[in-house]
Amino acid sequence: MLESAGQRPSQWPPMASLPYGGGPYGGGPYGGAPAYRAPYDPTLADAVSRLGARIIDVLIAFALVVVAFVADAVIQAVADPYTAAGQAISIVTAVCTMLVIFVGPFAYEWLMTARTGATVGKRLMKIRVVNAADRSALTSGQAAGRAACVAGFSYIPVVSLLDQLWLLWDKPLQQCLHDKPVNSIVVRA
Repeated sequence: MLESAGQRPSQWPPMASLPYGGGPYGGGPYGGAPAYRAPYDPTLADAVSRLGARIIDVLIAFALVVVAFVADAVIQAVADPYTAAGQAISIVTAVCTMLVIFVGPFAYEWLMTARTGATVGKRLMKIRVVNAADRSALTSGQAAGRAACVAGFSYIPVVSLLDQLWLLWDKPLQQCLHDKPVNSIVVRA
């Protein structure tokens, strides 16, 4: 039956026509379809630009917090804690410091994004935030929702990191978690 040693019999089908398709090393049982790849959008901001912008914005927010703490410390040192006026000043400065710490980063992100579509960090990195549906500017409400998510996530360390890294595997829009509730994307300016 064998024609010669090391050769296939002539009645065997060729490798390509074996049942379930494919040769001995490639192809699946139902043929090889390429994996789905989302279309690439060249107008979307790259991850490095977005991360750079976020680092700049965090440094700006940190600077505001440091200024608030220094101002609070100076006022506390000058105010006389043994008088009613001194105690009132201490309370007011403490409340103002807490407002700067907790509301300042939210207000910065919200007002800058609502007004110009970009924070200082985004402007320096030449990117801006737009509505994903029609690429128009965000409304003030959308900017506030996005800023609330950024600020809220920033208080939970693991969630904050996950939020910023989300764009690496979110395809095709490369949205972070804070972009999803308001359907925003970040594009090159």
